[in-house]
Amino acid sequence: MDVAGRSLSELRARAAEEFAAAEQEEFLAALRRDPRRGARELAERLERRRNAAAAEVERLEGLFARRARLFAEGVRCVAGVDEVGMGPLAGPVVAVAVILREHVDLTGLKDSKQMTRGAREKLALRIRDQAIACSAGKVQPAEIVAPQTAIVGGDATDGSIAAASVVAKVHRDAIMRHLAERYPGYGFEQHMGYGTESHLAALQRLGPSPVHRRSFSPVARAERR
Repeated sequence: MDVAGRSLSELRARAAEEFAAAEQEEFLAALRRDPRRGARELAERLERRRNAAAAEVERLEGLFARRARLFAEGVRCVAGVDEVGMGPLAGPVVAVAVILREHVDLTGLKDSKQMTRGAREKLALRIRDQAIACSAGKVQPAEIVAPQTAIVGGDATDGSIAAASVVAKVHRDAIMRHLAERYPGYGFEQHMGYGTESHLAALQRLGPSPVHRRSFSPVARAERR
């Protein structure tokens, strides 16, 4: 590929385009041979980007390795299930089940707790778009009494569970923002019901709301005041 006759701005525009792996390798080789420093720096950036993309593909393959084994054994659908909201003092527990298509494009998928709100919400839309089925359920504070056995770290080690955790987190956060409008003063839209200092202070000031969990000691203490 001839790059010598092209300006650096043209080469940068070309680098932003998508093209086949063989063409990309040819383009990189031509940039490395170019005597201009800017061209060689562009080659380095492209190579870092390519390596990062390859690493992301490998990471996602590992995240979906369990599902791939199940498919190889003849399983047709795999549902990932995760819950969010067991720790907060207020609001519901939300559980989501997600069945993804066999082939998905979910770059950036990981444990929802490691993502920003904006990244989660964008990814949740992509997950829903690429899911065969996606269903959310919620349990209100009055119903939360039973003990549970959890798979520790499931949302960080399994792609289907990670996808469920993202959708569950986004779904519950939306509920908590709605509850913040219904019960102002607690800051639900900021801490999502978790026991932050500001939330505990609001409990002492306002007392528990109907969506607070009386089985949690900070709530019970605030109610007895």
